[in-house]
Amino acid sequence: MKSPQLYLLGVLCAGSLSSCVSLETAAPPVATIASPTQTSYTHLNSGREIYVGKCTKCHSAEIIVKHSLDDWKGDIMPTMSKKAKLSPAEEASVMAYVNAVIKGSGSTQPTKI
Repeated sequence: MKSPQLYLLGVLCAGSLSSCVSLETAAPPVATIASPTQTSYTHLNSGREIYVGKCTKCHSAEIIVKHSLDDWKGDIMPTMSKKAKLSPAEEASVMAYVNAVIKGSGSTQPTKI
């Protein structure tokens, strides 16, 4: 007979793996999104590095296109930038990156993944 703890551990691991997505899906590399028009590649890449480096210290990378641009601007970025202690320049870089990812996806509305 298998132990209940081992069974529970297996169920929890399977559940957590099924909800995982690759980092490239959650936060696509700058080279894979639509070419920037008003924002430099360096600025966007900095935004992605901050997003991947600081935001994922407390939680897994959120799939950017799962939320609308309005959600990112109005609720997500203000709340998360305080928690991550981002400087105004870092917040601007992350927001520029998020904006480019969402616009590169062809929609400003959330995408079901």
